[in-house]
Amino acid sequence: MKREHDAAGVLPVWQSSEISACAMDLPRPIPFSSAQAEDSDAYEWMKIMLDATPLCCTVWSADARPIDCNRTSATFFELSGKQEYLDRFYELSPEFQPDGRTSHEAAAHAIAQAIEVGTLTLEWMHRKLDGEPVPAEITLVRVRHGDGYLVASYMRDLRETKARETRLQEADERLRLVLDATPLGCTLWDTDSHIIDCNDAAVRLFDLSSKQELMERFYDLSPEFQSNGRNSQEQADEYTRQVVSDGQVSFDWMHQKLNGERIPAHITLVRIEHGAKVFVAGYIHDLRQIIASQTEMREADDRARIMFEATPLCCNFWDESLHNVDCNQEVIGLFELNNKQEYLDHFFELSPEFQPNGRRSDEMALEYVQQAFRDGRIRFEWMHQKLNGEPIPAEITLVRVKYGEHYIVAGYTRDLRETKSMLSEMREADERTRIMLDATPLCCNLWDEQLNNIDCNQEAVNLFELKDKQEYLDRFFELSPEFQPNGRPTAEMAAEYIHQAFRDGRVRFEWMHQKLNGEPVPAEITLVRVKWRDHYIVAGYTRDLRELKASLAEMREADERTRIMLDATPMCCNFWDENHHNIDCNQEAVNLFGLKDKQEYLDRFFELSPEYQPDGSLSRDKAQIKINEAFTTGRVRFEWMHQKLNGEPIPAEITLVRVRRGDHDIVAGYTRDLRELKSTITLLNKLEKIAFTDNLTGAYNRHFFLEHAEKEYRKCLETDSPMCVIMFDLDFFKVINDTYGHSAGDVILKEVTATAQSVLRPYDLLARYGGEEFIILITQTSLGAASRLAERIRRKIASAVFQYRETPLRVTISLGVAEYATSDESFETLVNKADKALYKAKHRGRNRVELF
Repeated sequence: MKREHDAAGVLPVWQSSEISACAMDLPRPIPFSSAQAEDSDAYEWMKIMLDATPLCCTVWSADARPIDCNRTSATFFELSGKQEYLDRFYELSPEFQPDGRTSHEAAAHAIAQAIEVGTLTLEWMHRKLDGEPVPAEITLVRVRHGDGYLVASYMRDLRETKARETRLQEADERLRLVLDATPLGCTLWDTDSHIIDCNDAAVRLFDLSSKQELMERFYDLSPEFQSNGRNSQEQADEYTRQVVSDGQVSFDWMHQKLNGERIPAHITLVRIEHGAKVFVAGYIHDLRQIIASQTEMREADDRARIMFEATPLCCNFWDESLHNVDCNQEVIGLFELNNKQEYLDHFFELSPEFQPNGRRSDEMALEYVQQAFRDGRIRFEWMHQKLNGEPIPAEITLVRVKYGEHYIVAGYTRDLRETKSMLSEMREADERTRIMLDATPLCCNLWDEQLNNIDCNQEAVNLFELKDKQEYLDRFFELSPEFQPNGRPTAEMAAEYIHQAFRDGRVRFEWMHQKLNGEPVPAEITLVRVKWRDHYIVAGYTRDLRELKASLAEMREADERTRIMLDATPMCCNFWDENHHNIDCNQEAVNLFGLKDKQEYLDRFFELSPEYQPDGSLSRDKAQIKINEAFTTGRVRFEWMHQKLNGEPIPAEITLVRVRRGDHDIVAGYTRDLRELKSTITLLNKLEKIAFTDNLTGAYNRHFFLEHAEKEYRKCLETDSPMCVIMFDLDFFKVINDTYGHSAGDVILKEVTATAQSVLRPYDLLARYGGEEFIILITQTSLGAASRLAERIRRKIASAVFQYRETPLRVTISLGVAEYATSDESFETLVNKADKALYKAKHRGRNRVELF
């Protein structure tokens, strides 16, 4: 007897002359021939295999009747046997499927479609007899049976898959909450450069009405051309392709509002793989404030250099050999010396032999300087003395700074004699508070509408010293005492505040928490109602107030001492009352602005600031806002532009602190002159630029080129992307030097550099390699494209006429081009190949391009 299979390959199909039952319990013809006996054995084996398969299998007639199944079907639905499964099959589905059709109708349609097309896969809603829903994936396969067809169905349980999908949707919703809360503007793109989403910060950045407006008008939010002259949309598309290839790319970009106001920004694009899809996330960092600050720093540079010698802080410098190498004029006044040399010669005599902790002064001094070289910054108290032995308690700050190609340590000495007793506790408390406020992240948790604490962040675990988040959620009400300080029960008050947040949208209050060991943790709580999926939750933000309350207590205790010592402090101070009136100041305020007396400072205070601050806000309005903020929050710190009455600007750092005075609050303002600091930062930036460039041509030098090229070479190895090097030098350059002098040669080198640079792309790297020899690194470029670029450079220089003292001069160059190959042992190998190609160009007559 001969068997065959249809395309589905599931059940055997018998020849019409010997039709037999082919599935599980269907009746078989008798009597058997010997061949039929062989087929019966095969049938039994097939039946055993179907009953053992972990999938639910059912055989259907062409008129959509279930006529057989395997044991797994009965077991899965917790039935007594196959017959109960077949008898009650339509009870194992709800009356209606999710698409609204009856289960009978949908089943008949699917069976008919499977018989027509051969195989069909669909989703189906089953249920057990107890009503438990069972989402499933059904695969229907047409099987030949005699002269007709049967349909075999295979069911895959989708409950776990659906549960995972639900968890993923919930995670997506939480991610949306976090995305909209981030202060950076974020956008999401597909790989075809279509924007598909953004966050609220991006909408606020461009002063738009909605996310939809941002997505519809995104390309209006950049000028037509970027600062490098390239079309904004073309360059954006290029960056999108680059991030899809490389995974991440960062670059500067010019945005604009719809009114044309420019917004310089730094963009970071990151490739995100979500399932089988690839997206691009863009993060926008607004650079306006940074650029404004850099402009101010440049303007303050010359003034800061002039003021260095006049600064009221004693300054000195240490080299890497721990030699005290320089100081400023203030040092002479502090120690009553004759000149700077006397300070440098007698430095170790200006400290007692032993410091108050019993250690030798010379040993400790060198240890601190070494620590500053190692860690970058250190601050400590020190006991100095004059040459007559008079002690000078001081605060020393050592800062490691770059100077040329090496480091030095700058030391700043602040005389504490007059303020030591009054400010010691306040300074320590202020330092602790500042560090905590600057470094401590915020504890966060989430509440649902049933007042269940449903989630928290890691900082909540850290704050209460718990094992994990689950312990925080399980034991939340143990983290507060039974009663709050006002005598009310904690659980009752917590429920009221959460209800209020759900009703009003936002509420802030003070709260007494505690650790599990009973240690109290006073806190400020802010509850905010936020949309999550189709309902609301409340986000709670907990700010630890322990350090702040301790600082405020110490500040109140020190208030009387502060008033006594106010005029002696070397920092400019003033006071504001609750009506925002400037009511008092110290002598340092008079000195800082070159005024006659305190009354002139109080009467003309608003003349000591320009009409507008660098951010464009009116100085008067911004001052009122900051003072009000200090009264509200207790403390605020910000940068401010002051000026003298003659208009000379004074960049400053202002700290406003709310303090208790009698039975009411006032705000104390502390002004720190930033002129010297901003000058130092600008100088360091200039020194760094000098270290990386050739001082004649302005091109990068050989050291910077090799360092940068090695990084690009490693990226090339990782991504297998093309890279080329072009080397060129001037033909008969010695003739120019010999004929017109080296000054003419310098002019030619500078003009050739500028001409070559004008042909290159912004990200191509040109460097002076030595003498009249130059090198160019070309990334993401093939040998053919690089050779065409080299030819353009050659033609442009050959056609140029350079003027030297009214004498027209012409020069030509020879160029060698080489491309990275996998056989290259190192970047040096690639450079050597380009050098050999250059030599070939020289050998073949000069003024030409040769390839390796």
